[in-house]
Amino acid sequence: MSHQLSRRQVVLRGLGGVAGLLGTSLLAACGSNGSASTSSTSAASVAGKATPASAAASTTSPASSAAANAPAGSGTLTLVIQTDANQEKLYTKLGQDYTKANPNFKVNIVEGGAGALDIQQKLLLLISANTAPDVFWTHTYINAGLVSLGIPQDITPYLAKDKSFSTSDIFSASMKDFNFLGKQYAFPRETTSYVMMYNKDLFQKNGVAEPAENWTWDDYVATAQKLTKGSGATKIWGTAGWPNPPYIFPAEIRVWQHGGDIVNQTRTKYIMDETPGVKGIQDIADLIHKYKVHASPAALQGTNVGNLFNTGRIAMLPYFNVFGAFANTKFAWDIQHLPHDKTQVTRVASAGHSMTTEGKQKDAAWGLLKELASKPAYEAYFADGLPVASKSVREAAIANWGNKSPVHIKIGIDALAYARPEPVVGNWIGVHQTIASALDGVYGPEHKDVKTVLTSVAPQVDQLIKAKPTATK
Repeated sequence: MSHQLSRRQVVLRGLGGVAGLLGTSLLAACGSNGSASTSSTSAASVAGKATPASAAASTTSPASSAAANAPAGSGTLTLVIQTDANQEKLYTKLGQDYTKANPNFKVNIVEGGAGALDIQQKLLLLISANTAPDVFWTHTYINAGLVSLGIPQDITPYLAKDKSFSTSDIFSASMKDFNFLGKQYAFPRETTSYVMMYNKDLFQKNGVAEPAENWTWDDYVATAQKLTKGSGATKIWGTAGWPNPPYIFPAEIRVWQHGGDIVNQTRTKYIMDETPGVKGIQDIADLIHKYKVHASPAALQGTNVGNLFNTGRIAMLPYFNVFGAFANTKFAWDIQHLPHDKTQVTRVASAGHSMTTEGKQKDAAWGLLKELASKPAYEAYFADGLPVASKSVREAAIANWGNKSPVHIKIGIDALAYARPEPVVGNWIGVHQTIASALDGVYGPEHKDVKTVLTSVAPQVDQLIKAKPTATK
C-alpha cells in the first residue's frame, strides 16, 4: 500500500482528532474570543491599514523574485485560502504575479473556510480525494497535528539550498511558531504578541503613575487596587481579561513566567498541574477573589472585556497587539509590556502558508511559497488589515503612526523579541477548551482549588495531545 493511500485511510477513519471541533473558528494569529480568522475581523493591523512606504524597506527583506531559479515543467498549482472576498481578490492578484514570472504555471485559488479548523477540514478532504493542494493557508494551532499526519512539507532543505531567498526580515518568533522539533513547516503571514493596554485617562484622573517597562506583578496588583472604584453596573475594574475562554491565554503567559507550561519539553505529557502552573493560575484567581480588582465572570454577563474597556470601565487589559476594536474609544490609551518578576515572556501566535508533501510540482510550489512571503505580498496583506510578520513593513507603519493611541505602539513589536510560541501538539484547540472549561470553577463563584482542578483534567489532556486530525465526509 502506498504512503498516499495510507494517509487517506488515516484521514477518513479518524484517530481521536478534532472532528468534533471542526466548526470552531480561530482569529488569525491570536484566537481571541473565537472570532473568524479573516482580514475583515481584524479591522486594523498593528498600525492601521495604510500601505507603508517602500523606501523604508530593508535591503535584507524576504522579497525574492519568483523568476529566480524558475521551476521546470508546467501546470496548475492549487492554493487553499480562507473564505473571504477581500482575500480572494488579494490572492488572485498574487497568483497572477506568480504566473507573470512563471508563465508555464497558473494558480488555482480554492477557498477552504473562515477559520483554522475549517481549513484543516478542507485540506484533509482534498487529500482523501487524491486532490491534494500544493500550498495552503495554515495556523500554528493546526500545524503540529498536520505534521503528525505528514501533510506539510518540511521546507528546511529548501531554505538551505535556495540562496535567492532570505528570512532575515521575518520576525524570528514567527518563524519558530511553525518550527516543530527542529523542522520548518511554513512561512508566517501575520503574527501577534500579548501586551498590556491601559486607560491613560483613568490613570491621570486617579493620580496613579503609568506602568513602567519593567514593572513587577506586585506593581501591577498594587496599581489595579488603586484604580478599582465603585460598585454595581458602573464599577471600574483595575484589570480584566486574564481568563479568555474557550482558550487559556493569556493566563498561560503567567504560568510561563513561573517556569511552568501546559506540556513537557517533548510535548508528550501534561504538566500544568505542577507547582509553576498552579502558581500562575492562582495569581489570576487571586486578582478576582483575593484582591477583587479583576472583573469577575458575573460582571461580564451580557458584555465582554473589549466593551468594558471601550466604555472606560477597565483600567488595564492584557491583549494581543491588534487594536482595531479600540479605534473609536473616547479616551487616551496606551500599551506597555506585560508585568513580570524575573522572566519576561509573552505569547506569539501566527498564521501562514505551507506546502504539502503530496503536491506534484514541488519546485513550483516552493516558488509560490516564496512569493507569498515576499515584500510585495507582505505589503498587500498589511493593506488588507493584517499584522504581518515582516519587520520592515511593520516598522515602516510605526514610523508613520504619529500620536494616535497607542502612542507607544512599537512596544507590540518589541515584545516579539522575547515572545515564545505555544508548545502546540495534538488536538491543541481541544487542550485549550478542556482546561479553560475546568478553570471556570476556579475563576467563578465556586472558587475551586487550583491544584485539584488542574489535576482533574490531566487524563483528558494527555489523550488530546496524542490525537491526530480527522475529517468528516
